[in-house]
Amino acid sequence: MKLEATIVTDERQTVVELSKSNVGQAAVPTPETPALLGALLIQQTEPETDEVASNLTTEEVDRLPNTASSLPLVGLLGLLGIGSALGLGAVRRRVLVKT
Repeated sequence: MKLEATIVTDERQTVVELSKSNVGQAAVPTPETPALLGALLIQQTEPETDEVASNLTTEEVDRLPNTASSLPLVGLLGLLGIGSALGLGAVRRRVLVKT
């Protein structure tokens, strides 16, 4: 069962709009200048040396720890192999369909 209906209404509407605007300038207060108390003197200090308490010698700090593995590279090569196998299979099927 299909029903189609269109509702048409005629109602009078009264729209009242009120707009009010003021034009002018506000007084801008000027801040008072503080009294001069003295001169600001800046003196450069010598840079502090960065000394860190540690039980490592400088020779041991230069070497990085061996925490990396080749597992991510193996995973990437595996994904590359699977992707190339799927791609070559799709190309092979397309060539076989055309002939």
